[in-house]
Amino acid sequence: NCVQVIRLNFKSVATQRAPLSATECCTQLAQLSQVTGSTPQARWSFDDVGVPNFEEQRRHLATASSPPPVRLGRWLLGLLRFLAVALRPVWDLPLVVTVSHREKLGLVQQQSLGLGIAEDAVRRLIGR
Repeated sequence: NCVQVIRLNFKSVATQRAPLSATECCTQLAQLSQVTGSTPQARWSFDDVGVPNFEEQRRHLATASSPPPVRLGRWLLGLLRFLAVALRPVWDLPLVVTVSHREKLGLVQQQSLGLGIAEDAVRRLIGR
């Protein structure tokens, strides 16, 4: 009977330059999510994001059985990493569950699908 506590600490990113990696972008997003008096200035750049053009896709498909990877870039990868940390409390919860309903007379019982996460849990998660 123990409770596992995980504390995440992010190093401060120098705001005079743009983040160089997905980890630095994740750190800056985490800093932006904190309620503080001063807000770090994010230097958003999507110059490393891209989808291969048609010719690149065709050449890649000719040699491999899958399309070439999309370049998500450091900000989108940082966002995915940040969301993975922020949404960790709900990873193990089922998204959809079977819900039983009874008719007014109580004789007929029906089952349907419903959301597995209650509204109060969502509000607590958003409020973090």
